[in-house]
Amino acid sequence: MGDVTASSYREVVSAVEEKAASLRRGRLFIFLGGDHSITYATLRALRSFYRGRLGLVYLDAHPDLYEEYEGDRYSHACTLRRIVEEGLADPRDVILAGVRAATVSSDRIALRLSASL
Repeated sequence: MGDVTASSYREVVSAVEEKAASLRRGRLFIFLGGDHSITYATLRALRSFYRGRLGLVYLDAHPDLYEEYEGDRYSHACTLRRIVEEGLADPRDVILAGVRAATVSSDRIALRLSASL
């Protein structure tokens, strides 16, 4: 299906959602990205037509659970929090793997959201 090219976050989300729409036609594919805007956009696109249970293995050195980062609620540092708060993934079905730089605050948030560290 090719690369997703975009210059702004909104363009990334739109382009990824467009690519993910091919799932409706029964295609199998993998999304890989340089930051978690790809993760958020992919799950948002899936949830636009799929309501079943999804598991998410979130591979990152940071838990990405900030409420906002540098004034942006959709920053790369907030991705997992937005995914859970917006109902794109059930926190009981999320596993955080590779985290090496968590804070006491992010640990508390993960416990409150029921995500597995």
